[in-house]
Amino acid sequence: MCFKCGEARLQFLNHSVLLLEFVEQHGGELLILHALYFPVRSPCHQARIHVGDFFGNGTEDIFRDDDRVLMVSTFQHPFYPGSGIVGRSDRMVNIPLPAGSGGTDLRAAVEKHWRPAIERFIPEMIFVSAGFDAHRDDEMAGLQWVDSDYDWITHWIKTVADEFAGGRVVSLLEGGYELPLLACNVVNHIAILVED
Repeated sequence: MCFKCGEARLQFLNHSVLLLEFVEQHGGELLILHALYFPVRSPCHQARIHVGDFFGNGTEDIFRDDDRVLMVSTFQHPFYPGSGIVGRSDRMVNIPLPAGSGGTDLRAAVEKHWRPAIERFIPEMIFVSAGFDAHRDDEMAGLQWVDSDYDWITHWIKTVADEFAGGRVVSLLEGGYELPLLACNVVNHIAILVED
């Protein structure tokens, strides 16, 4: 659906494709933190942050050469062959983590790699693909994050959004397969994002 005129257009399941459709139809620059879109009147940068085990290779393919988008991610590697390592650019800050990596590794990657890239890019909006499958109790992969790691990254995202993007954050559930654990972490994630 076109969000400007309401006319039915193409339908997508992939939120990165939705973002691309919006940018092509309505202009603007976006910062994606792993991604959805938000209507803007003036050009804005978007940053995409991917938090989870799987690399956002579809997002990278779509936005690799787009100066309006910064994508930062952490992911387990090797896990999904051919993803995340080759073809990095200043706008694709992909930090592979080996199986067994925990919250200390996440924090180090975020502060050492994501933060400087975001400071150079200066996003006006942040989009998050919130993947909870890096939790140690989710059997999908082999990262060892715990609830407090997800709370920490959510607070970090909120702080960055307040500093650079006027508090503008859109978060979309991306993954997590241990349903009771997922429910708890999603509730905490939302509570942190909306707290004053």
